[in-house]
Amino acid sequence: MVLNTGHSLLPTFHGDPKNPIIVLLHGWLGCTQDWETTLDYLAPNFFCICIQLPGHTYDDYEEVNEMFENCLTPYFEPSVLSNPRLLTDPDHEITLSRWHHNGCAAIELNQTNEDVFDIFSDLLLDMLFPFKGKKISFIGYSMGGRFLLHFMKKYPSVVDKVILESTNFGITSKQERLNRWESDIKYARSLIKNPSTFFDKWYDAELWGPIKKDSEYPILIDRRHLNTPIFCAQSLLLFSLAFQSPFLPAHLDELGTSKTSTILLIHGEGDDKYRTLFETYSEKNSRISRYMVGQGHHNTHFSHPRVFSRAVLDFLS
Repeated sequence: MVLNTGHSLLPTFHGDPKNPIIVLLHGWLGCTQDWETTLDYLAPNFFCICIQLPGHTYDDYEEVNEMFENCLTPYFEPSVLSNPRLLTDPDHEITLSRWHHNGCAAIELNQTNEDVFDIFSDLLLDMLFPFKGKKISFIGYSMGGRFLLHFMKKYPSVVDKVILESTNFGITSKQERLNRWESDIKYARSLIKNPSTFFDKWYDAELWGPIKKDSEYPILIDRRHLNTPIFCAQSLLLFSLAFQSPFLPAHLDELGTSKTSTILLIHGEGDDKYRTLFETYSEKNSRISRYMVGQGHHNTHFSHPRVFSRAVLDFLS
């Protein structure tokens, strides 16, 4: 059973509401449909709620603007945030340069952008209100996982267990933050300029492995084109890792007294970056466990949904 509601996060519901709850959050450029194959394995035993990240698959500018209208920060151009469509104007290069300049200045001042993550966390909490008092587990992929890390810190009592797939825990180095901001500006500009060719180049990156050879790859690309490029570009900049407060292993000890594993980290064997990162984090706190998907890369729930789902089910059992 799939139901849609009018909530701004556009949740879809799958399975029996009497079962334990799992909330799933996709990554940047994704959509709730990305979890379809995974749901084949999870929905028989869990009530699954798939969340649409802000800025994804929105056709209505007003809905996006309402979500972000309170997110003005010292390092984002107010005129852009109050009207995201300015980025599609002929002079959007100049506008992006302002984002770039203000962003770099913010990094120099060591600023973070908690407001936008707070707003998302509040929206998610509001959406979960009907399930108040129930144990809720979460799955987050990439950007979706970063949202979950912030949600855990703000509303720890709501979270039972968390599965993070290929998720960055944050950046502490000023130079790394600057590099990330430069990279996000580059991708935002590229997506706005050439949306028809962006995805082909995006999935050429080494971290994706042989994703283009997958028989489901054309379906994945069709889903990416559901998004409105300008809103996805805005989402990338608003929720840039360059401005997100890091989540450290010690933060888990502040969230409760549980001695059991609270977070499961899933990564692909061929994703060197996240294999190294997850190895380091799992060694620093006994409440963090790790699972490696053989022959997998950055998106294991797409390329190996059965193996990914089995790891999730074993962790939650």
